[in-house]
Amino acid sequence: LSGAIEEGDRISIIDGGQARKDSYSVQEIGLVLPHRMRTKALSRGQMGYVIAGLRDPREARPGTILTLQKTVNTVVGNEMILPPSMGKNVMGQ
Repeated sequence: LSGAIEEGDRISIIDGGQARKDSYSVQEIGLVLPHRMRTKALSRGQMGYVIAGLRDPREARPGTILTLQKTVNTVVGNEMILPPSMGKNVMGQ
């Protein structure tokens, strides 16, 4: 996948190849170094953190796939091949 995500964007969570119905507003984005560094955007290939308006933080665990709300129909339906680190065993589950 390509592109960028910025503060203020609307995102959806992809779970089991399906997008959840809810979308969330991105409130803060940044990189995780020894400490968090706010960057206001992440580009393709960068790994960082996203703070969004989730009501329950258990909705998104490490390795969760996020997509922009406006591109959710493009992403869902295409077969996604994930590296082993992005599979269900991320948290030993």
